[in-house]
Amino acid sequence: MNKKAGLLFCSLILCLLVSGCEKEGTIKVDDCRESVEIKEFSFDAIFGNFICNYKKTDNGKLIFGECSRVKMKDGECQTEFWYEKKPFRDCGEYSYIDERDGNCVCVPSYEFDINSKKCISKEDNASINR
Repeated sequence: MNKKAGLLFCSLILCLLVSGCEKEGTIKVDDCRESVEIKEFSFDAIFGNFICNYKKTDNGKLIFGECSRVKMKDGECQTEFWYEKKPFRDCGEYSYIDERDGNCVCVPSYEFDINSKKCISKEDNASINR
């Protein structure tokens, strides 16, 4: 491949990658007639412009995010397209990401079990340790 063709190819790829974007903010979707969930890395998500609402840890790591864009007709919202952003870590069942330090924390009445490396019921853990 010559240099011009290579540069053209790279420019095309770069153009495709930056054509869709996410911007932080809020968007009114209550009046939309239809709500369609799409996958985060689907064609519709990559090549669309979305407004996102994020929840992050104190040091900026993503805990939760929801992104939306709307399709309008005659000044009215016809369809909302939305997807959830995946958090930077999966804490598993019965736990959540602490906003301050990003560590996983068990919900009340559950505790971390070192052997299974997940949150289990305090009652279950007490019966195991008897």
